[in-house]
Amino acid sequence: MNQAVLDTYSYQINRTVFWTDSRTVCSWINADQHRYKQFVAFRVGEIQELTRVADWRWIPTKLNIADVLTKWGQGPPLQSDGEWFNGPAFLYRPQEQWPTQEASIEETDEEARGIVLFHGAIDVKPISRWTKLLRVTASVVRFIDNCRRKCRGEPILTTWATAKQRQLTQHVAANYPSVKAPLGQEELRQAETILWRQAQWDSFPDEMSALTNNLERQPGGPISVVKKCSPIYKSSPVLDDEGVLRMDGRLANADESSFDKRHPIILSRSHEVTHKLIQYYHEQFGHANSETVFNEMRQRFQIPKMRSAIQQVVNKCVWCKVNKCQPRSPRMAPLPVERVTSRLRPFSSVGLDYLGPVEVVVGRRKEKRWVAVFTCMAVRAVHLEVVHSLTTESCRMAIARFCSKYGKPNNIFFDNATCFRGANNEMAKINQECAETVGSSTTAWHFIPPGTPHMGGVWERMVRSVKQAMRALDDGRRLTDEILATTLAEAADMINTRPLTYLPQDSTETEALTPNHFLRGTVSGADVKVEESSTPAEALRNLYKRSQFLADRMWERWSREYLPTINRRSKWFDDRQPLQEGDLVFVVDGKNRKCWRRGVIEAIIQGSDGRVRQVDVRTADGKVQRRGVVNLAALEVR
Repeated sequence: MNQAVLDTYSYQINRTVFWTDSRTVCSWINADQHRYKQFVAFRVGEIQELTRVADWRWIPTKLNIADVLTKWGQGPPLQSDGEWFNGPAFLYRPQEQWPTQEASIEETDEEARGIVLFHGAIDVKPISRWTKLLRVTASVVRFIDNCRRKCRGEPILTTWATAKQRQLTQHVAANYPSVKAPLGQEELRQAETILWRQAQWDSFPDEMSALTNNLERQPGGPISVVKKCSPIYKSSPVLDDEGVLRMDGRLANADESSFDKRHPIILSRSHEVTHKLIQYYHEQFGHANSETVFNEMRQRFQIPKMRSAIQQVVNKCVWCKVNKCQPRSPRMAPLPVERVTSRLRPFSSVGLDYLGPVEVVVGRRKEKRWVAVFTCMAVRAVHLEVVHSLTTESCRMAIARFCSKYGKPNNIFFDNATCFRGANNEMAKINQECAETVGSSTTAWHFIPPGTPHMGGVWERMVRSVKQAMRALDDGRRLTDEILATTLAEAADMINTRPLTYLPQDSTETEALTPNHFLRGTVSGADVKVEESSTPAEALRNLYKRSQFLADRMWERWSREYLPTINRRSKWFDDRQPLQEGDLVFVVDGKNRKCWRRGVIEAIIQGSDGRVRQVDVRTADGKVQRRGVVNLAALEVR
């Protein structure tokens, strides 16, 4: 009618006010049309579309002039100055004096339609563990049961913790007597059912709605089906008596199996309830691998892509990260320059390590001796010296004897054994005193990080060879200093006679290349034949030319035959994520993981190839120590 009036008259109407004496109509117009049944909702929607809700006002029936014709026996006031022609009198007064009584909504309930709203009572995400989530939900179940008990006048149930809290509120305890009882199995079972239903409604709302409608449909009504595009379509989902979504598989006749095994519960792989359930099984079976968790969960649950979901949860397990972390070894480094440079005199770069102790008989007593193993970095020759103690003086004299025989080396490499560190507090003294022996200006001293024997593998392997040679030469006699010196000389000759390369049977070479070729020109110690000369000067020239020829030939064979054998990497082929400053790490010290100390990386040290191979680590005691990357297990915990 309002639209018809506006279309008929040409007057410009700025505002329209609608009056009704029906509180129900006012309530309908001011509410959402979708709350009501179809008949009312359609008409309310049309009114709200054509008019503004704020323009509708309520008027008492006695002031409604349009209501005069509906009253029996009364006609409209037809006087020219009456309200029938001029409108109600209150319209001529200020708007603040118009009727303003609010409409009541009590009369609209019969036209309102019911709406079912599912909302989870428990917020799953903030709760970290499945057991805690289960007990919290069970407590909600008990609260609901206690509300019913109060209505029936029965004592409420409380746990031991809440009973202690109730002592602080005596008036509550007096009005509602309580019985102490822990959460029962039935309450926990109901909590499980609630959590499963909540997870299923969150993950599969369309499927749950369709299956719920099938249970509530009238006989002969339409059947709702699960769409083929659903991720659980092939699982043939059905609802059990408690409204839990289960798989209707082919084991229905397997009466010996449990109901959960015949009809496993369907859960989504991405829901928080599923993640906490997987973590619970993972912890129950001792943080086992994914296959163990998968096998146990499959007995009760059907989860699409279950293996992938389990692996994601296991990868985030903090306990596994801390207790199963392993060192991340970088790619095996290139060999140092000292090992691949030719035409250098033997023992120009050496690695030094100690072997022992070895007991010798001196008079009627036994004393300990150690063996200093000097290893040439290039030709892998060894020289052995007897050391009488682990003192700085003994170390210095052993190096002095070595230098007297082979000359001062350009580089000496050590590990961090106590014999070189001087029981950890004589390091400076060893450096200073030993440098005075070999000359600090010509010899460079290098110490590998503690706990990194692989960095000194070139001399560690020679230590093993010396031990094997000494066992082979042991004839059962009690060792004396003289016998020990003889044994070491023979062992060094045996090791220096070993072939450095493989010699085929049909090779043109008569003998394989050995360290002795570089030490004395031949492997057996036989004299080197030279051409006969008429004069001493010519003989010297021929001998010099012969020695130069043999040296060049040996180094050519060394480059051609030996270097290719050490070119291939034996392990650590791939690059790993490098450590960075600020990373939290375990300092690996032995096989007992409980003895490993935690530390923070203070600085990184790159190798010649640009990869991080050493770092400075600050441990809990505040000390900063240099360690190799292979001895650090990164904790990927953020």
